[in-house]
Amino acid sequence: LGRIKTMGLQDVKKKIVEEAENQAKLLMSSADAEIKKIESSVKKEVQEYESELKRNAENLLNSAERKEHAGAQFEGKRMLLDAKKAAIEAVMQDVKKRLQKLSLEERKELVEQLMTKAEKEIDVKKVYVGEKDMPTLKGKGITVVEKSMLGGLIAETQDGKISVDFSFEALLEQLQQAHLREMSEVLFT
Repeated sequence: LGRIKTMGLQDVKKKIVEEAENQAKLLMSSADAEIKKIESSVKKEVQEYESELKRNAENLLNSAERKEHAGAQFEGKRMLLDAKKAAIEAVMQDVKKRLQKLSLEERKELVEQLMTKAEKEIDVKKVYVGEKDMPTLKGKGITVVEKSMLGGLIAETQDGKISVDFSFEALLEQLQQAHLREMSEVLFT
């Protein structure tokens, strides 16, 4: 993030995506071990459940056996999906921690770039920012309001009817939604 001065907003978004992907790769080994552990546990549970079903299969009708087996597979898949979601959430939490640790200069540059983008989209008269980012926008002829947020800004028009959300939380959420498939592939393949 040290080169943010020369980057455009797309580059900042790209850099955040790259940071998330790089962090995902770094966490992949520990996440992979955790996933393998969870998969092993799930497989063991599924195997135990299937063994129990086989012991009882002689007493059950074929249709009941298929229903129970499908239930066990569904539960195993659900548990694996939950583990994958937890791993992705861990990556996103780590990215948030890294954003919190940005230097004041890096934060200032990001907020200024986001403000420039907001001004291109709407006539900005009011801006909500986190406590750390208040000094960056004070004295710029707009109303600056402190809001509990990781970073970035939310800009509004004078009447408050139109706003753009460039908070780090919103940007990360957009990136996560847009790149969920890629994150999953990096983490789980």
